[in-house]
Amino acid sequence: MRRLAAAFVLMTALSLTAQEAPAPAAPPPPPTLPIREITVFKDGHAMLLHEGELPVDPAGNVVMEGLPQPVMGSFWPYSADPKAPLSAVVAGHRKVKVDRDAASVADLLSANKGAQVTLMTRSRGEAISGTLVSIQGGFLLLKGTEGLRPIALDAVDTVTIRDRSETRLTEEQDRTALTLRLDWGAQPAAKTARVGMMYLQKGIRWIPSYRIDIDGKGKATVKLQATLVNELADLENVDAHLVVGVPSFAFKDTPDPVSLQRTVAALSRYFQQESQTAYAFGNSIYSQSSRAGEVRRGVEAAPAEAPAGDDSKEDIFVFPVKKLSLKKGEVLVLPVAEFAVDYKDVFTVDIPMTPPRDVQARMAGRAPSEAERLHFAPKVMHKIRLTNKTATPITTAPALILQNGRLLAQGMTTYTSVGGQSDVEITTAVDIQVKKTETEKDRVPNALKWRGDNFQQLFLEVRVCLSNYRKVPVEVEVTRVVLGDVRDAGKGVVEKVNLMEDPKGAERQPYYAWYSDWWWWNQVNPVSRITWKATLEPGKNTDLDYAWSYYWHN
Repeated sequence: MRRLAAAFVLMTALSLTAQEAPAPAAPPPPPTLPIREITVFKDGHAMLLHEGELPVDPAGNVVMEGLPQPVMGSFWPYSADPKAPLSAVVAGHRKVKVDRDAASVADLLSANKGAQVTLMTRSRGEAISGTLVSIQGGFLLLKGTEGLRPIALDAVDTVTIRDRSETRLTEEQDRTALTLRLDWGAQPAAKTARVGMMYLQKGIRWIPSYRIDIDGKGKATVKLQATLVNELADLENVDAHLVVGVPSFAFKDTPDPVSLQRTVAALSRYFQQESQTAYAFGNSIYSQSSRAGEVRRGVEAAPAEAPAGDDSKEDIFVFPVKKLSLKKGEVLVLPVAEFAVDYKDVFTVDIPMTPPRDVQARMAGRAPSEAERLHFAPKVMHKIRLTNKTATPITTAPALILQNGRLLAQGMTTYTSVGGQSDVEITTAVDIQVKKTETEKDRVPNALKWRGDNFQQLFLEVRVCLSNYRKVPVEVEVTRVVLGDVRDAGKGVVEKVNLMEDPKGAERQPYYAWYSDWWWWNQVNPVSRITWKATLEPGKNTDLDYAWSYYWHN
């Protein structure tokens, strides 16, 4: 507090006693290489292309302050001047003299070294005059008639600078610099040279989202919108390419040595892979969140060119966007594409696995609660199935589903290649009900002997009853997985599956915990999946029957 008081008094004395002098002009900003083109990936990486005309120093080289932070192996500089090919690039440090405003008492005193000053001490109230030599730590060095005298800054009440009024000072700063060494050969170096560089760096990502408007008659209008999050650099009228698909970046977590950085600069949660907003799953979360600085601008969006793909299943598809401008720290939302697709309403039932009766009887309090039984009860889900006959793939993204402009639901699209199909979930179809009834028909002791142990075989019959309370017929697709062998499924299609490889197997892995006490379970029992397709007439019931069996240790 005493130092702050002294600073206030000092600045007051400066303003009252010193002559006003115009502040020197700020030095011109160092030359920068403008960004001309950028390719943005959904995972937060971007390929940046810089190119421009920059001044050449007396040694014939181009020097730029600051360094990019590229992924290792992705930094590629070049010379666009045929008379001066690039011979080498050096990343390093250099000392630069910089003028800046004084921001403290020490800065003011340093800016006015050599001035004649008079100061008044706080304790004794004596006036001391002399030449201000410097300030070191918490002391003023004042040269008077009696010699050099150090005075504690805390002891000073007021300071009057009589012959100066400098409020800016020059200091030497350490700056990183990139030097492009050009080979001019026998000819003299030009005053400027056109140079460029391209590199891959994390800091810009785009998040797709869809609006799907169905007409109720099999036609849908699909609009793609992009949200760009920029935490990398200012973009001004650049050509941008929004990529559907994430290539494999083998060294994405390793900065290139040219950045002179040991660690990559920390970015927000929108660029962290472990974050809920990272990549595909995060898209649905992001679409429901708000963020300061979000802007909408008029940007010329070009049509898509050639099909490709997304995620590990996709190749690359590019949406070009012209004249993109976005400051660092801003978020941009812009329309990208619009196209029409065919769709149809589908209703699906996924009957979850439940432990057989013998398992339930021995679970010792681990049986599902009533709430869990209700949660896992089979439900009919209403979905729309999109058929993509356009030249543009549909990527993984949150999607608003509307019918003739009225909101139905928010779902998520999955990657749909050109010519492919995918389902988007809308809601639970409460007017189509499912009831499952299971009956034990027989139990055969000693039906199997394995490793010296005897197993009994249980035979069960199941009926799945579907009731349609709608006024129109509907198509229903039913899937049932059982931990045993299906003996008869009527018109259903039966297949043996491996839950470790099955696309939905990850969702069913917790059920294996129910059998941890019975290590032999999957040694003597297969996993079977049954699928049916049925048309339900309005106001009618349809029964799907199947029979299955499993082995249980005696």
